[in-house]
Amino acid sequence: LQVVKLCAGCGPGGLNLWVAARDAPGDFAWGLEVETNATNTNDGMINMNTIKALDASLNSYPAFKTCNDMGNGWYLPSLNELDALYNSRNTLGHFSEDYYDGDYWTSTEKNMNQSWYQGFYDGIQHDYGYNNGHGDKYFQLRVRCVRRVE
Repeated sequence: LQVVKLCAGCGPGGLNLWVAARDAPGDFAWGLEVETNATNTNDGMINMNTIKALDASLNSYPAFKTCNDMGNGWYLPSLNELDALYNSRNTLGHFSEDYYDGDYWTSTEKNMNQSWYQGFYDGIQHDYGYNNGHGDKYFQLRVRCVRRVE
């Protein structure tokens, strides 16, 4: 039994999302530094399916694998879905807001070397160097998985 919380209107087109009540244990790399075309900013499920088409095992994409391993329908949220979680963080609870450990991956790729993530200590979607809002895919960051309410 997984403990989840409801995030009303956090999904694409205002869909409701189930959100894991806690971060996945550990920190994870986004994945290989290759262009994946997982660039959807609104729908993380589309990005998950794009990555699965490249690597069905998801072994080369640890952040995605972590969510997939939670069960059918779980995925890494997109750029805008994660921002909606940030905006609902006080209701959802248990997000790290620590400056040194409060960065969360999105499923949205920026380019072959970088993907978007969001700091929950400031709400900004950015990278460690604060240049153009993207993070190197090999960085080990937090993951919070979501699933659509059916």
